[in-house]
Amino acid sequence: MQPGSPQPRAPAIRAPPPPPRSEFPFCNCQRNPQGSRLFTTASENVTLVDGGLTRICFNVQLKDVCANPNSKCCEFELYKFEVEVDGVCSKSLAYTTVDGNRKAPFFQTNPVDVIKVTNINKPISSVAGTEVCLFLRPLCNSLQKLCAFHDGSCTIGLFNKPGASAANCCPLSTVGL
Repeated sequence: MQPGSPQPRAPAIRAPPPPPRSEFPFCNCQRNPQGSRLFTTASENVTLVDGGLTRICFNVQLKDVCANPNSKCCEFELYKFEVEVDGVCSKSLAYTTVDGNRKAPFFQTNPVDVIKVTNINKPISSVAGTEVCLFLRPLCNSLQKLCAFHDGSCTIGLFNKPGASAANCCPLSTVGL
């Protein structure tokens, strides 16, 4: 190399992708969001309601295309919605709604801490825009307090009905307000 000529640059080293936040949903299912058109967003519809409860809502949406078109989970009937949460919040869930229809609370604490909303039974043709709301008591009335990592975001899994197809689908979304 001649004096004054630019130094050769070392090739850029890419950092490896971050590890999953956890093993949620702790079952054998296809978690990769690239293998499904279904995903979840957080609604900005956070409101105080009667009885001192806070309503936090999420919307199920559909991507135009499936990034992995060979996936058996590109399209499926939505059966269940799960949120990875902190176990100290187990008494905070008053009830849930799906599209305004009230459902009983289901806060699982064993073997892992999860809020479950089951029997949604929405075919792919009508799943877009499905609204799932959690009605929470003050102890855990924000995503920061409720969700497992306390960073204002939640990991959410969308599930098909067990045995309904050749694949067990549970694409994950990380959502925050």
